[in-house]
Amino acid sequence: MSSTTERQTFTTRIDQFQQQAKLFQQKYNQVSTVRLLSFVGAIISAFYVGRLAGHWGWGALAFVIGIGIFIALIKRHNRIVYQRNQYRFLAQINQEEILRLDNQLKDFADGNQHLPQGHFYASDLDIFGRHSIFQLLNRTTTQRGEQTLAAWLLNPARPKEIQARQEATQELKEMLDWRQAFQARGKHGQAEGIAINQLFDWGAESPKIMNKKWLVLMTYIMPIVSLAAMIIMGIGLTTYHILFIPMFINGLFLGMTFKDIQNTHGKTDKSSATLKSYTQLLKNIEEASFNSDKLQKIKALTATETGTASQKIARLATILANLDQRKNILFSFPANFFFLWDIIWVTRLEKWRQTTRREIVGWLKAINQMEALNSLAGYAYANPAAVIPKISNQDYVIEAANLGHPLINGQERITNSVTLTGLGNTMVITGSNMSGKTTFERTVGVNVVLALAGAPVCADQFTVSPMQVFTSMRTQDSLEENISSFYAELKRLKQLIDHLESNPRLPVLYLLDEILKGTNSQDRHLGAKALVYQLHGHKATGLVSTHDLELGILEKQTDFIQNYSFNSQIEGDKIFFDYKLTPGICRSFNASKLMQNMGIEIEKVKALNEDISKEETTKASND
Repeated sequence: MSSTTERQTFTTRIDQFQQQAKLFQQKYNQVSTVRLLSFVGAIISAFYVGRLAGHWGWGALAFVIGIGIFIALIKRHNRIVYQRNQYRFLAQINQEEILRLDNQLKDFADGNQHLPQGHFYASDLDIFGRHSIFQLLNRTTTQRGEQTLAAWLLNPARPKEIQARQEATQELKEMLDWRQAFQARGKHGQAEGIAINQLFDWGAESPKIMNKKWLVLMTYIMPIVSLAAMIIMGIGLTTYHILFIPMFINGLFLGMTFKDIQNTHGKTDKSSATLKSYTQLLKNIEEASFNSDKLQKIKALTATETGTASQKIARLATILANLDQRKNILFSFPANFFFLWDIIWVTRLEKWRQTTRREIVGWLKAINQMEALNSLAGYAYANPAAVIPKISNQDYVIEAANLGHPLINGQERITNSVTLTGLGNTMVITGSNMSGKTTFERTVGVNVVLALAGAPVCADQFTVSPMQVFTSMRTQDSLEENISSFYAELKRLKQLIDHLESNPRLPVLYLLDEILKGTNSQDRHLGAKALVYQLHGHKATGLVSTHDLELGILEKQTDFIQNYSFNSQIEGDKIFFDYKLTPGICRSFNASKLMQNMGIEIEKVKALNEDISKEETTKASND
């Protein structure tokens, strides 16, 4: 479904962004050298100016000026680092897009942490895990954005929401530069997801310092006292001993608040880089012009009565960056004992929380939703042959033309058309080993999940009504729980029946693979027949794959079962599959040939059986 045009676009962008990153790396090297020279120059100038002027106060002034230049160069240096990394991330994003075009997904986050135990379909349909739908779609950079995308894949949306996501996806699809810039900005703070969660937990706590008004007042008074003491000492009116007065008083205040400050810093530490990333993500949303209703609503979440969301998050990032300076002992000791640095910034942090914490929920929702939509749009752009499905208002319908599995490379993908309408029907699919029965069931399920999440689907045309997918394909035994695979399958089927009997909101699409395979043929046929009849009486329709040809007889006995099959051909020692869905029961089987090709001596057993049969025939005739 990918095209040469998109691949060439990504390749060209990789080259462009790598060149830009190299230019900023050169600037980075230049500024690093100048910054080092400015620091050394500040020290040398302080020494010589103080010596020539005959008073160290002038030397201190020269040092302060030199340090001011050094700090300005640090800010310049940080801006260059950000731009260099931005272009590196943009090149990486386009490299990742090419990997997705080739279905090389092993290095992407698998999202397994989002897989709920016992979910209706996520495990069987490879929604998460190695080589999964999540890896194919996910272009989020924040933990909460990732959680939003995972939730969309785990829960079918309502028709109105699906349509809103589709319209937003189609609009974002054409905004390539904006989308990739948005994704790249999120990567700057990607490593600090745990820290940002701790910060949000801290946001619900009550203030510890700002309510002590006398202490807040001291943060204005004591820095003035300290500066006055420095000036008096500097002009020679007294000795350096006067500095101990503000240091002693400030030390008392710091001791009184140390525990609260330590606790606050522990919960907000290492968040500033992520918040700077959030600032840029919000700024991208604020500055964009959108037409679709959902994107406009997302942008509206960033509106505030005073200032913009990005400005307020930037303010928080600045506060935390300044508070984080307490880890630098060479800076924090004089800054605290002369100016109450920690108390000042914790007070400002608490004030920010007091005035802004109610608004931040909407800002985060805007980022999370935009990241999830950006993922769907990125997939849509990279796969232009994918179609936007039509959501039907009928009770139950699946109509697909040339339906394929998105996790199979386009060059190897075999597509099939399928129509399934009306409740209570079952499509029984028979077929030989490896003929494609299970893959077809997964193909149907995956595309229904994508459609009801608001994503494009792998088909030429696709119509589906709202429904709940339920699968039973990979039931496994458990030594820990002393459960056999057969009993595990029964528990899974009971989960389906219990759900149907609870009167679900949505009709169910069940996808059952080789049901009751853990028992003998007679029991399997009886149980499978009973299950199909029972499902017919509920708000459900689905597909059942089986080797049991006796289930195919049910088509003649009912009006709600249709037979389809996947077939193979044996030519010499080779088996050929066409992976095409065909009406009717399968008439070609290959288990014996597959075993023979693996070295199992099937022919010897056949010959032995023939000899035994001849002996029994001869004996019977003699008797």
